[in-house]
Amino acid sequence: MKEFICVCLTVFLITGLCGCGQGKAEQTSIQNTATEATTLHTEAEEFEYAVTQRIHESLPEFTFTLHGQHNNRFPEDHWITINAIEISGEGYHQRLDGFETDGPFYPENDTCLQIADFNDDGYLDIRLLKWMGGSLGNMPSLFWLWDNNKQCFVANKQLEELSESSGIMVRDQRLVSSYNMKGDKWGHSISYYTYENKKFVKAEETQNYCAYEDDVFFMFEEIYKREDGEMRLVSKTKEKVENQ
Repeated sequence: MKEFICVCLTVFLITGLCGCGQGKAEQTSIQNTATEATTLHTEAEEFEYAVTQRIHESLPEFTFTLHGQHNNRFPEDHWITINAIEISGEGYHQRLDGFETDGPFYPENDTCLQIADFNDDGYLDIRLLKWMGGSLGNMPSLFWLWDNNKQCFVANKQLEELSESSGIMVRDQRLVSSYNMKGDKWGHSISYYTYENKKFVKAEETQNYCAYEDDVFFMFEEIYKREDGEMRLVSKTKEKVENQ
């Protein structure tokens, strides 16, 4: 129950290189590891922001440069349209484009741009916020996963679609999707995913909801785990809610 509350609070505050190595990439937030290279706000309202990050110990540092424009509708709120990301490092170059975001961008907050290992393969990946989510706690985002065979970042539509209705994060080396089920403060669930055969598969889910029993208001927690290809209930607990 404490884990559920912690994750929910976290959600709402809210690519010709050398061969691969065997080490596990250190997973930290952008605000701790990123180095701001450039932030421009010219008369043409162009926006450029860059961070440097090593996605694996066998690879050199990459510089991720975001290109876009300031949106004059909400200049005081850092409203930015981002339409390209350039990745470079020791002769390597990749440009991600063909998209457009619309929302506030805060360099110091990894809610907007996050480089983390979403598929647990030891290589860090990219998540870029498309626009702000709503009361569901969703974070509509674009994802690119590092493909070590292709030596580049590849767009992942499954995570993009999942983020439309949920908040995607990495916690305790597990991909977590946390969302509000019923649109109220009592109905939430937390799902944990594994990456198998190039797909994200739900491995565990915790559902939290409230209901009355004999005129007493309880919060229930049900834990489901995937067994033999199906999600099965493995435990159910309840706790009296003193203050509603």
